[in-house]
Amino acid sequence: MKEIWKDIKGYEGLYQISNKGRVKSLSRFISSGKGKYKVEEKIKKPSKRMRKDGTCYMAVVLYKNNKYKNFYIHRLVANAFLENQDKKETVNHINGNKEDNRVENLEWNTYFENNNHAYITGLNDSSHRRNNKSSFKVF
Repeated sequence: MKEIWKDIKGYEGLYQISNKGRVKSLSRFISSGKGKYKVEEKIKKPSKRMRKDGTCYMAVVLYKNNKYKNFYIHRLVANAFLENQDKKETVNHINGNKEDNRVENLEWNTYFENNNHAYITGLNDSSHRRNNKSSFKVF
């Protein structure tokens, strides 16, 4: 499959995400206290980020206007390449591998669908389910 790159929403001209789950920083000029300098295009190295529930996802840090923000790669890929006309809340890794962020391994799910997929595939057992019900969104 050919690698396709798309701008990351809100970071157009700064970063792009590919259908293979790679993130690149685009070539640009940056101003600092020492003047302007050029930053060359490069692939960003992702890191594993552990959530409070113990699951690890691949993430990157993106910078804009001297501020940084962490992003999960699977959500960047889904937002750029997968239609979400039903406005589902979560992104599911179909094969269960949280490091496999290729677009063909991702799908939009509801919290209920995502939790059931994890239970059916053995990624979660009954001890991980809240009162043996599906997970729910916390407001």
